[in-house]
Amino acid sequence: MGISNVYISVLRSRDRLTEFVTIRAVSAIVILTLSYLLLPAAGILAIGYIVLGVEVLMAIVLGSRLYFLLSGLSSDDRVDY
Repeated sequence: MGISNVYISVLRSRDRLTEFVTIRAVSAIVILTLSYLLLPAAGILAIGYIVLGVEVLMAIVLGSRLYFLLSGLSSDDRVDY
């Protein structure tokens, strides 16, 4: 959760609010949809696992984007080996 909060703060400071809203909306939609689908089968514990999974996935994706954002590179400038 820390990496995504740092990334969101950087977006807000650079006035990239569209990306900020998109990230939060997608996260909320995924959590609510999976919770709705898995709550009857797995119970309340499933929601905790869903939130944890979404946060870990966001940390991985946003962590790499944060690196390029702070290093001054765009994701298009990186070299894939």
